[in-house]
Amino acid sequence: MKNYTDDPQLRTLREVISDPKNKLSSIKFAKGALYKDSIHIHPTNDSIDKKIYFAFVRASKLLVSSSYQRYICVSTIKKAKQFNYLLCQTLVVALRPDGSYVIIDGQHKGIMSVLSGEDLDLPCQVFKHDINASLSQCIKIEAQLFEDLNNSRKNTSTLDKVRAGLSYGDDKSKEFQDNFVSIGVQAEGIGYEDGIEVNGWAKATESISKWKIPNTRRAVDFLRPIYETKWNLEYVDGSMVGGLAATFSLIEACGSGDKAKGLKTYIKNYFSNVSRSKWTENTRGQSDVLIARKIVTKYNDLLDQGIIEGANIGEDLLTNNRLKNPATL
Repeated sequence: MKNYTDDPQLRTLREVISDPKNKLSSIKFAKGALYKDSIHIHPTNDSIDKKIYFAFVRASKLLVSSSYQRYICVSTIKKAKQFNYLLCQTLVVALRPDGSYVIIDGQHKGIMSVLSGEDLDLPCQVFKHDINASLSQCIKIEAQLFEDLNNSRKNTSTLDKVRAGLSYGDDKSKEFQDNFVSIGVQAEGIGYEDGIEVNGWAKATESISKWKIPNTRRAVDFLRPIYETKWNLEYVDGSMVGGLAATFSLIEACGSGDKAKGLKTYIKNYFSNVSRSKWTENTRGQSDVLIARKIVTKYNDLLDQGIIEGANIGEDLLTNNRLKNPATL
Protein backbone atom coordinates (compact mmCIF):
# COMPACT_ATOMS: atom_id res chain seq x y z
CA MET A 1 0.00 0.00 0.00
CA LYS A 2 1.27 3.46 -0.88
CA ASN A 3 2.39 5.49 2.12
CA TYR A 4 0.99 9.00 1.72
CA THR A 5 2.30 10.11 5.09
CA ASP A 6 5.56 10.65 3.17
CA ASP A 7 3.84 13.76 1.81
CA PRO A 8 6.15 16.55 3.09
CA GLN A 9 3.19 18.94 3.43
CA LEU A 10 1.41 16.74 6.02
CA ARG A 11 1.70 17.51 9.73
CA THR A 12 -0.07 16.37 12.85
CA LEU A 13 -2.15 18.92 14.73
CA ARG A 14 0.42 18.93 17.52
CA GLU A 15 3.17 19.70 15.01
CA VAL A 16 1.10 22.61 13.70
CA ILE A 17 0.79 23.96 17.25
CA SER A 18 4.52 23.51 17.92
CA ASP A 19 5.59 25.38 14.78
CA PRO A 20 6.89 28.78 16.04
CA LYS A 21 5.66 30.68 12.98
CA ASN A 22 2.03 29.81 13.88
CA LYS A 23 2.38 31.43 17.34
CA LEU A 24 0.07 28.88 18.98
CA SER A 25 2.20 27.20 21.64
CA SER A 26 1.74 29.98 24.19
CA ILE A 27 -2.07 29.98 24.04
CA LYS A 28 -3.65 29.00 27.35
CA PHE A 29 -6.74 26.77 27.08
CA ALA A 30 -8.88 25.40 29.90
CA LYS A 31 -8.24 21.69 30.30
CA GLY A 32 -10.81 19.21 29.07
CA ALA A 33 -13.83 19.69 26.82
CA LEU A 34 -17.25 21.09 27.63
CA TYR A 35 -20.10 18.54 27.18
CA LYS A 36 -17.66 15.70 26.62
CA ASP A 37 -19.76 13.36 28.77
CA SER A 38 -22.90 14.18 26.78
CA ILE A 39 -21.80 12.84 23.41
CA HIS A 40 -22.22 9.35 22.04
CA ILE A 41 -19.07 8.21 20.23
CA HIS A 42 -19.42 6.14 17.08
CA PRO A 43 -16.12 4.32 16.63
CA THR A 44 -14.16 4.94 13.45
CA ASN A 45 -14.49 2.14 10.93
CA ASP A 46 -12.03 2.42 8.05
CA SER A 47 -13.66 -0.55 6.29
CA ILE A 48 -17.04 1.11 5.77
CA ASP A 49 -17.99 0.48 2.15
CA LYS A 50 -19.24 3.99 1.42
CA LYS A 51 -17.64 6.92 -0.38
CA ILE A 52 -18.86 9.35 2.29
CA TYR A 53 -19.75 8.51 5.87
CA PHE A 54 -19.88 10.11 9.33
CA ALA A 55 -17.72 9.00 12.25
CA PHE A 56 -15.78 10.24 15.25
CA VAL A 57 -12.04 10.34 14.58
CA ARG A 58 -9.40 10.73 17.28
CA ALA A 59 -7.58 14.08 17.02
CA SER A 60 -4.17 12.39 17.12
CA LYS A 61 -5.05 10.58 13.87
CA LEU A 62 -5.88 13.78 12.00
CA LEU A 63 -3.33 15.39 9.69
CA VAL A 64 -3.14 18.85 8.11
CA SER A 65 -1.83 19.64 4.62
CA SER A 66 -0.11 23.02 4.46
CA SER A 67 -0.29 22.87 0.65
CA TYR A 68 -3.89 24.10 0.60
CA GLN A 69 -5.06 24.77 4.16
CA ARG A 70 -5.90 28.33 5.14
CA TYR A 71 -3.61 30.50 7.25
CA ILE A 72 -4.23 29.95 10.96
CA CYS A 73 -6.15 32.74 12.67
CA VAL A 74 -4.57 32.90 16.13
CA SER A 75 -7.11 35.42 17.45
CA THR A 76 -10.01 33.05 16.68
CA ILE A 77 -8.36 30.27 18.68
CA LYS A 78 -7.48 32.55 21.60
CA LYS A 79 -11.06 33.77 21.79
CA ALA A 80 -12.42 30.22 22.30
CA LYS A 81 -10.53 29.65 25.61
CA GLN A 82 -11.87 26.08 25.91
CA PHE A 83 -12.96 23.35 23.52
CA ASN A 84 -16.74 23.00 23.47
CA TYR A 85 -18.44 20.02 21.78
CA LEU A 86 -21.67 22.01 21.35
CA LEU A 87 -19.80 24.49 19.16
CA CYS A 88 -17.85 21.85 17.25
CA GLN A 89 -19.42 21.50 13.85
CA THR A 90 -18.54 18.46 11.75
CA LEU A 91 -15.04 18.44 10.29
CA VAL A 92 -14.65 17.40 6.65
CA VAL A 93 -11.87 14.83 6.36
CA ALA A 94 -10.33 12.89 3.47
CA LEU A 95 -9.32 9.28 4.02
CA ARG A 96 -6.36 8.49 1.76
CA PRO A 97 -5.68 4.93 0.53
CA ASP A 98 -2.91 4.44 3.11
CA GLY A 99 -5.31 5.19 5.99
CA SER A 100 -4.25 8.80 6.57
CA TYR A 101 -7.02 11.15 7.72
CA VAL A 102 -6.41 14.62 6.25
CA ILE A 103 -8.48 17.61 7.35
CA ILE A 104 -10.08 19.45 4.44
CA ASP A 105 -12.26 21.71 6.58
CA GLY A 106 -12.01 22.15 10.34
CA GLN A 107 -8.32 22.80 11.00
CA HIS A 108 -9.07 25.37 13.72
CA LYS A 109 -11.44 22.98 15.54
CA GLY A 110 -8.76 20.30 15.47
CA ILE A 111 -6.16 22.67 16.91
CA MET A 112 -8.54 23.73 19.68
CA SER A 113 -9.19 20.10 20.59
CA VAL A 114 -5.47 19.43 21.03
CA LEU A 115 -5.06 22.59 23.12
CA SER A 116 -7.62 21.07 25.53
CA GLY A 117 -4.87 18.73 26.69
CA GLU A 118 -6.86 15.62 25.76
CA ASP A 119 -6.87 13.41 22.68
CA LEU A 120 -10.52 13.98 21.81
CA ASP A 121 -12.77 12.18 19.34
CA LEU A 122 -14.03 14.70 16.79
CA PRO A 123 -17.18 14.46 14.63
CA CYS A 124 -16.12 14.06 11.00
CA GLN A 125 -17.67 13.69 7.59
CA VAL A 126 -15.22 11.31 5.94
CA PHE A 127 -14.59 11.27 2.19
CA LYS A 128 -12.80 8.14 0.98
CA HIS A 129 -10.40 8.50 -1.91
CA ASP A 130 -10.36 5.83 -4.59
CA ILE A 131 -8.11 2.97 -3.46
CA ASN A 132 -5.87 3.45 -6.51
CA ALA A 133 -5.58 7.26 -6.24
CA SER A 134 -2.03 8.64 -6.43
CA LEU A 135 -0.69 11.19 -3.95
CA SER A 136 -0.97 14.03 -6.49
CA GLN A 137 -4.55 13.02 -7.28
CA CYS A 138 -5.44 13.01 -3.58
CA ILE A 139 -3.96 16.47 -3.05
CA LYS A 140 -5.71 17.89 -6.11
CA ILE A 141 -9.11 16.50 -5.09
CA GLU A 142 -8.69 17.69 -1.49
CA ALA A 143 -7.63 21.18 -2.58
CA GLN A 144 -10.59 21.51 -4.92
CA LEU A 145 -12.97 20.30 -2.21
CA PHE A 146 -11.42 22.82 0.18
CA GLU A 147 -11.95 25.61 -2.35
CA ASP A 148 -15.52 24.53 -3.16
CA LEU A 149 -16.43 24.36 0.52
CA ASN A 150 -14.98 27.77 1.26
CA ASN A 151 -16.28 29.53 -1.85
CA SER A 152 -19.75 29.34 -0.34
CA ARG A 153 -18.59 31.27 2.71
CA LYS A 154 -18.36 35.04 2.79
CA ASN A 155 -15.24 35.06 4.98
CA THR A 156 -13.00 33.04 2.69
CA SER A 157 -10.06 35.28 1.84
CA THR A 158 -8.37 35.69 -1.50
CA LEU A 159 -5.20 34.28 0.03
CA ASP A 160 -7.03 31.11 1.09
CA LYS A 161 -8.17 30.65 -2.51
CA VAL A 162 -4.66 31.31 -3.83
CA ARG A 163 -3.21 28.78 -1.39
CA ALA A 164 -5.69 26.14 -2.53
CA GLY A 165 -5.09 27.01 -6.18
CA LEU A 166 -1.34 26.56 -5.80
CA SER A 167 -1.80 22.97 -4.69
CA TYR A 168 -3.48 21.96 -7.94
CA GLY A 169 -1.57 24.19 -10.36
CA ASP A 170 -3.98 27.06 -10.92
CA ASP A 171 -2.25 29.53 -13.28
CA LYS A 172 -3.51 32.72 -11.61
CA SER A 173 -2.47 31.45 -8.17
CA LYS A 174 0.98 30.60 -9.48
CA GLU A 175 1.33 34.06 -11.03
CA PHE A 176 0.40 35.59 -7.66
CA GLN A 177 3.03 33.46 -5.90
CA ASP A 178 5.71 34.16 -8.54
CA ASN A 179 5.12 37.91 -8.38
CA PHE A 180 5.55 37.96 -4.60
CA VAL A 181 8.70 35.85 -4.90
CA SER A 182 10.01 38.36 -7.47
CA ILE A 183 9.55 41.34 -5.15
CA GLY A 184 10.82 39.55 -2.04
CA VAL A 185 7.71 39.49 0.13
CA GLN A 186 5.17 37.03 1.48
CA ALA A 187 1.55 37.28 2.57
CA GLU A 188 0.46 34.65 5.08
CA GLY A 189 3.14 32.28 3.85
CA ILE A 190 2.49 32.85 0.12
CA GLY A 191 5.45 34.27 -1.78
CA TYR A 192 9.17 34.38 -1.03
CA GLU A 193 9.92 32.05 1.89
CA ASP A 194 12.50 34.39 3.43
CA GLY A 195 10.66 37.52 2.38
CA ILE A 196 9.22 40.08 4.75
CA GLU A 197 5.47 39.97 5.45
CA VAL A 198 3.51 42.61 3.54
CA ASN A 199 0.67 44.27 5.44
CA GLY A 200 -1.99 45.26 2.92
CA TRP A 201 -0.84 42.86 0.23
CA ALA A 202 -3.43 44.14 -2.28
CA LYS A 203 -1.49 47.40 -2.51
CA ALA A 204 1.65 45.42 -3.31
CA THR A 205 -0.10 43.60 -6.16
CA GLU A 206 -1.39 46.95 -7.39
CA SER A 207 2.17 48.28 -7.34
CA ILE A 208 3.37 45.34 -9.42
CA SER A 209 0.70 46.03 -12.02
CA LYS A 210 1.07 49.82 -12.04
CA TRP A 211 4.76 50.47 -11.32
CA LYS A 212 6.14 47.09 -12.45
CA ILE A 213 8.19 44.44 -10.65
CA PRO A 214 11.69 46.08 -10.75
CA ASN A 215 10.51 49.31 -9.06
CA THR A 216 8.38 47.39 -6.58
CA ARG A 217 11.35 45.17 -5.70
CA ARG A 218 13.56 48.26 -5.24
CA ALA A 219 10.92 49.67 -2.88
CA VAL A 220 10.80 46.46 -0.80
CA ASP A 221 14.61 46.22 -0.61
CA PHE A 222 14.85 49.85 0.48
CA LEU A 223 12.03 49.68 3.04
CA ARG A 224 12.81 46.34 4.69
CA PRO A 225 15.86 47.44 6.77
CA ILE A 226 14.06 50.65 7.78
CA TYR A 227 10.98 48.76 8.99
CA GLU A 228 13.01 46.09 10.77
CA THR A 229 15.79 48.15 12.38
CA LYS A 230 14.49 51.71 12.69
CA TRP A 231 10.76 51.17 13.11
CA ASN A 232 11.07 47.74 14.82
CA LEU A 233 8.38 46.08 12.71
CA GLU A 234 8.32 42.60 11.17
CA TYR A 235 6.41 43.67 8.08
CA VAL A 236 6.23 46.38 5.43
CA ASP A 237 3.08 48.25 4.44
CA GLY A 238 1.81 47.59 0.94
CA SER A 239 0.88 51.26 0.67
CA MET A 240 4.46 52.31 1.41
CA VAL A 241 5.79 49.81 -1.11
CA GLY A 242 3.50 51.36 -3.72
CA GLY A 243 4.52 54.88 -2.77
CA LEU A 244 8.24 54.15 -3.06
CA ALA A 245 7.75 52.18 -6.28
CA ALA A 246 5.90 55.18 -7.75
CA THR A 247 8.77 57.44 -6.66
CA PHE A 248 11.38 55.15 -8.25
CA SER A 249 9.29 55.19 -11.43
CA LEU A 250 9.36 59.00 -11.33
CA ILE A 251 13.15 58.97 -10.90
CA GLU A 252 13.42 56.79 -14.00
CA ALA A 253 11.33 59.32 -15.92
CA CYS A 254 13.64 62.13 -14.78
CA GLY A 255 16.61 60.44 -16.43
CA SER A 256 20.10 61.32 -15.20
CA GLY A 257 19.57 65.02 -14.51
CA ASP A 258 19.52 67.06 -11.31
CA LYS A 259 15.92 66.13 -10.46
CA ALA A 260 16.71 62.41 -10.40
CA LYS A 261 19.97 62.92 -8.48
CA GLY A 262 18.33 65.18 -5.92
CA LEU A 263 15.37 62.88 -5.33
CA LYS A 264 17.71 59.87 -4.97
CA THR A 265 19.71 61.81 -2.38
CA TYR A 266 16.57 62.70 -0.44
CA ILE A 267 15.37 59.08 -0.32
CA LYS A 268 18.78 57.77 0.71
CA ASN A 269 19.57 60.34 3.42
CA TYR A 270 16.30 61.82 4.65
CA PHE A 271 13.35 59.48 4.00
CA SER A 272 13.74 57.43 7.19
CA ASN A 273 13.85 60.56 9.36
CA VAL A 274 10.08 60.83 8.88
CA SER A 275 7.98 58.39 10.91
CA ARG A 276 5.93 55.63 9.30
CA SER A 277 2.73 57.16 10.66
CA LYS A 278 3.52 60.53 9.06
CA TRP A 279 4.12 58.92 5.70
CA THR A 280 0.90 56.92 5.74
CA GLU A 281 -1.56 59.33 7.41
CA ASN A 282 -4.32 60.71 5.19
CA THR A 283 -3.36 58.45 2.28
CA ARG A 284 -6.50 56.38 1.88
CA GLY A 285 -7.51 55.61 -1.66
CA GLN A 286 -4.62 56.30 -4.02
CA SER A 287 -2.00 55.73 -1.33
CA ASP A 288 0.82 55.17 -3.81
CA VAL A 289 0.21 58.55 -5.46
CA LEU A 290 -0.28 60.39 -2.16
CA ILE A 291 2.85 58.95 -0.54
CA ALA A 292 4.96 59.63 -3.64
CA ARG A 293 3.69 63.21 -3.67
CA LYS A 294 4.60 63.58 0.01
CA ILE A 295 8.13 62.44 -0.78
CA VAL A 296 8.42 64.95 -3.62
CA THR A 297 7.00 67.77 -1.45
CA LYS A 298 9.51 67.12 1.33
CA TYR A 299 12.33 66.91 -1.22
CA ASN A 300 11.28 70.27 -2.75
CA ASP A 301 11.11 71.83 0.74
CA LEU A 302 14.71 70.81 1.54
CA LEU A 303 15.74 72.01 -1.89
CA ASP A 304 14.19 75.45 -1.25
CA GLN A 305 15.98 75.61 2.11
CA GLY A 306 19.33 74.90 0.47
CA ILE A 307 19.78 71.71 2.49
CA ILE A 308 19.90 69.46 -0.55
CA GLU A 309 21.10 69.90 -4.12
CA GLY A 310 18.96 69.15 -7.15
CA ALA A 311 16.16 70.68 -9.19
CA ASN A 312 12.54 71.36 -8.31
CA ILE A 313 9.96 68.79 -9.37
CA GLY A 314 6.80 70.53 -10.51
CA GLU A 315 3.17 69.60 -10.96
CA ASP A 316 3.46 69.04 -14.71
CA LEU A 317 6.11 66.36 -14.27
CA LEU A 318 4.05 64.64 -11.58
CA THR A 319 0.89 64.73 -13.71
CA ASN A 320 2.71 63.33 -16.74
CA ASN A 321 3.91 60.40 -14.63
CA ARG A 322 0.50 59.37 -13.20
CA LEU A 323 1.05 61.27 -9.96
CA LYS A 324 -1.55 64.00 -10.36
CA ASN A 325 -3.08 65.25 -7.13
CA PRO A 326 -6.18 63.03 -6.58
CA ALA A 327 -8.01 66.00 -5.02
CA THR A 328 -8.06 67.72 -8.40
CA LEU A 329 -9.46 64.75 -10.31
